[in-house]
Amino acid sequence: MELGRRLRDARERKGLTLADIAHRTNISLPVLDAIERGDVARVPGGFFIRAHLRAFAGQVGLNGEQVLSAYHAEHEPRPVEDELLELRRRCSARAAREARWTPAILLAIGAMILVIVGLISHSPSG
Repeated sequence: MELGRRLRDARERKGLTLADIAHRTNISLPVLDAIERGDVARVPGGFFIRAHLRAFAGQVGLNGEQVLSAYHAEHEPRPVEDELLELRRRCSARAAREARWTPAILLAIGAMILVIVGLISHSPSG
């Protein structure tokens, strides 16, 4: 979404319409509109999205490689290794939080048992 906004803002600063960009790049208006809205599902993928982004960027005065880097940062899935590291970090943090409570819970249970045993041993029938 951010990339589309950057492209639209750059286009508007140049005083260009989407029709101007379509005419200069031979990219259809619906595809250019989808790029600006960040609706990449409507844009042909692979080579085409990269070519369209470079062409659009060139027409509005932006660096094509920087635009592609921004696209990859916004729309490409994170590597599985990154996902696994994030999951491991969250699990470790949760385990650490839970481990802090374990001694307190055991101490409270032990105290309750002592109180119950004390009450039973001091009861008039015991």
